[in-house]
Amino acid sequence: MPLPSWESMPVSAFVRWALRKAYMKCYYMPHIGSIQYLLAHNLRDIGCVDQGQLMTYMFKANKLHQALQDSLEKANKKRTPELEKAFCELRAYLRTGLRRAILQHSGWAQKVFQNTLKRSRYALPRCGVKTIAGDSIDNAEVVSLWGTEGYENKRRCKLKENTATLQVFSYPRDVYIQNNIPSAVLSGKYKNNRIDTDLATKYAQKKICRFLHRDRLLTVDDAWLDCWIPDNPDVAVPKGSVYKSTLVVPIALRADSVTEIEAEFKQQWRKGKDLRLDFKHLGHNIDNDLFCVGFFCVDTPVIGYFDEKLDKELGYFIADLLYTYFFTYHLHSRLSDAYIACHELGLTDECPDID
Repeated sequence: MPLPSWESMPVSAFVRWALRKAYMKCYYMPHIGSIQYLLAHNLRDIGCVDQGQLMTYMFKANKLHQALQDSLEKANKKRTPELEKAFCELRAYLRTGLRRAILQHSGWAQKVFQNTLKRSRYALPRCGVKTIAGDSIDNAEVVSLWGTEGYENKRRCKLKENTATLQVFSYPRDVYIQNNIPSAVLSGKYKNNRIDTDLATKYAQKKICRFLHRDRLLTVDDAWLDCWIPDNPDVAVPKGSVYKSTLVVPIALRADSVTEIEAEFKQQWRKGKDLRLDFKHLGHNIDNDLFCVGFFCVDTPVIGYFDEKLDKELGYFIADLLYTYFFTYHLHSRLSDAYIACHELGLTDECPDID
């Protein structure tokens, strides 16, 4: 590094030391502590940890699936205690492994979103995954799986009743970002079966002063909470489940990846057995060119929280990591002849359900 001219100035050693410290702070510290560096560092750590966990999930799932195939062949495709044990062990591992991955990736995403673009002063966003159950767009349901604190497990809604999920599923190459839900409801651009449209419209029509009504811009105020419909009339809507900005990313193959997939696999995927009676929350049989298996969602009470360029890419990064876990899950269940044979023997009834 070439020294600045002041290094040779006839001043005391203390002054030169002070100038050098100021120089280092001005020219180096902004780079080392910059958003780009911190973001790259966080993503690298996520990728490193995810490699080991994904390899473990795939290896053990394959090992348990091989044991299931051996048991099925040994039992001559009849129900036996050994076959029941093998089936339940595989089913339990697939479910718990996927749940663990979703929870961990949601936690990572929460920190990455919070630590970029000076958003640390806001409340942590809520991150989680939803999937699809159904065999057509008309009867398809969006089901909440797992996520960070405040993310409701098992919540269901019709795919057509939610603007965000319907748009992303219909055009799975896109990401849905809405930075002002009250305003979008007022203009008729956003629909959510949990929101009372009339109350939300009245809420959005009220004038907001950024200095006097900061709670309406950065938090969930009581008036906005009243706009949300509770699942149970006797139980109030939790504040942690209410939001004003949302980002929804498809957990799907990228468009450029689809062209590399063999036609035989595409055909097998589309005719994969629909096991939603077994899984209740997982699996669908809707024809979709990008094999969309669900949605990665980020919600926050802060209006204007998301950056449409940066956060779109962050969402894709997390969703793409999760897709491999979903694929591993489906590969050893709805696409497996051995698993389907056990399912048709009624072995699912012998396995405890896993939330």
